[in-house]
Amino acid sequence: ADTAHWTAYSLFPVHFLLKDHYDSLKKIAQINTRLFIGHGTKDQTVPYFMGEKMFQSANEPKTFFSVEGGTHQNLPENGFLKQVLKWLEN
Repeated sequence: ADTAHWTAYSLFPVHFLLKDHYDSLKKIAQINTRLFIGHGTKDQTVPYFMGEKMFQSANEPKTFFSVEGGTHQNLPENGFLKQVLKWLEN
């Protein structure tokens, strides 16, 4: 519902229309293994601040990769996969 609120649907009361609710902040707190989160700074589907919020809510050990200029569709072209592979090697 939070994501829908911050997208093109923000003009509508989407929280009343959604049947499925995913409490990602609650679920991420249950992860107890190392975690990699990457997010594009120009993402218009899921705003960047939401990725930061997810990261802040996650348990250690955790890594955040900010994809400068990245959108929801172009992360591989902006170094995301390279960072994931580097993270996996460690």
